[in-house]
Amino acid sequence: MAAHRPAAKPAPHSPAATDGKQNCGPPQTADDVEHIMSEMDRLYGTTFKDWIKSEKNVAYLCTYKGHFFKDHSPALYPVLRWITHDWSVAAVAEFVIKLYYNLKLESPQFVAIVASIVGHWSLEKTTDLINIVMIGESAEKCAAFTWRLSRSLRWSLDEQSSVLRSMVKTLSWKQTFTRSFLIRYAECNIDNSTQRCRMIFHIGEEFQSMKPLSPEGMSVASRPDSSSSVFQSLDEYCEIVVSTFRKLGMDPDEGPEMATTRDFHTQSPDDSAAGLADKALAHNPHDKYGQIYRSDSAVDFIEEPKMG
Repeated sequence: MAAHRPAAKPAPHSPAATDGKQNCGPPQTADDVEHIMSEMDRLYGTTFKDWIKSEKNVAYLCTYKGHFFKDHSPALYPVLRWITHDWSVAAVAEFVIKLYYNLKLESPQFVAIVASIVGHWSLEKTTDLINIVMIGESAEKCAAFTWRLSRSLRWSLDEQSSVLRSMVKTLSWKQTFTRSFLIRYAECNIDNSTQRCRMIFHIGEEFQSMKPLSPEGMSVASRPDSSSSVFQSLDEYCEIVVSTFRKLGMDPDEGPEMATTRDFHTQSPDDSAAGLADKALAHNPHDKYGQIYRSDSAVDFIEEPKMG
């Protein structure tokens, strides 16, 4: 009969010996990661925690240790938040761009990664990061990325307006780029197809005719000469467009309910989405905006392209 063998005692410096419990799953917070890394350094006599958290090593980390971060699951988010804590905006931008270059800017995965890092940042610091990661991207991708991030971080319309104004000024957007961005951003924000088409039509018309969009509604204000304008700059115009969303009941701080078209603007049959598009096409049969709006083919960035 085999002799009874007592259970092995835990090693003197193992986690089980120090706190009487073992980690049974991935870390849930940045504090969990800090505890695990500190314990590992203590057990093995290393200083890996200080090395991996130093932004001076970001290039080496992305080049030679990038395989540690290829998992896009939420389990990785506390690790990313812990590593980048106290990093400069430039270092964080280099980190996410180099590690996740294979992800599209507007993809839900990339937006979730960025949101997990900047969740506790100030709006100003977050905006600085956005401005860097959007360099060289198309207006449509920038709009989809900004919209998704604003939803993830639950920005108010005032916060959205502040971010958009910073983008225009910092990145020196031209009129064509700003127009494309605002059209896509409106498509993302406005669910009601009629309201969406009317808003997009007037943005397009605004930039085509250079007539100012009135802050009081969606009607284009007339002006006696080319020097008068309701807004003085493109960043101010972005604020006007975002403020229009408030009239449609889309401020996260004011509830999710949508205002009706009648509440927003007294609408005649000719002012419907189709009516506005028909007017544009009657004036110019090749009008880009009229063709798009008449077919109501606004892009919905919520749904991902179906494969197969």
